[in-house]
Amino acid sequence: MVRAGSASVGAGPTPEVVAREAGVSVPTASKVVNGREDVAPETRRRVTEALDRLGYVRRPRFDAAKAPGLVDLVLHSLERSWSGAVLHGVEAAAYEAGPEVVVSAGRARLRDARRSATGWTS
Repeated sequence: MVRAGSASVGAGPTPEVVAREAGVSVPTASKVVNGREDVAPETRRRVTEALDRLGYVRRPRFDAAKAPGLVDLVLHSLERSWSGAVLHGVEAAAYEAGPEVVVSAGRARLRDARRSATGWTS
């Protein structure tokens, strides 16, 4: 059971809380959590018991090899004649390779209107 104030609500116990509960240092608790072998069996047992008592749930690690790819295509405008061809080419290549495509486009008309109003030149 997690004691009041020992960890954020819903976040689970912090490494510091686990270490304190097991009577070990934070690096030692971290070694146990990460499956390192350079921890004495008795120490591993204490940390594992503390993890169980505190309701520790290991978060899955980010694996870039398993994560879907993402291409962020940024265009000045979608109104130019070349932008459709670029978008089509990027989307076709991404479809073959697997990543998703996100498109960001500037608002050329609004930007051009601001430049005219403030005296900016291209």
